[in-house]
Amino acid sequence: MQFRIDGNPDQAELTVALQPDEKVRCEAGAMSRMAEHMDMRITTGGGLLKGLFRSIAGGASLVQGEFSAPQGGWITLAPRAPGTILHQKLEQRPLWLAAGAYLASSTDVRLRTRWGGLRGRFGGAGV
Repeated sequence: MQFRIDGNPDQAELTVALQPDEKVRCEAGAMSRMAEHMDMRITTGGGLLKGLFRSIAGGASLVQGEFSAPQGGWITLAPRAPGTILHQKLEQRPLWLAAGAYLASSTDVRLRTRWGGLRGRFGGAGV
């Protein structure tokens, strides 16, 4: 999977080039534009209960998009708020993200939501 990040630090976007056997998973509403022959699948990321928990406890979307390109193609993704996009290679170690920080990953990345407590859910933007 090839990718390119443009527009950092203020108006970043991520363009992913997909080969016929590759898929990319992204947060709902992140797709900005895509090639003509892309396939899109909406998923709850592990079932309805997992999707609901992720939405309530973690502030993430109930659903996620999964994109593939049977003939090869590309998709451009952008975060909901202006800012910087960073690439992080995981290499079998966890990465903890704040609510709203996830944009996209390959489909072999396992996403888990942890309850941050009521303060994390209703605490506002912070300092």
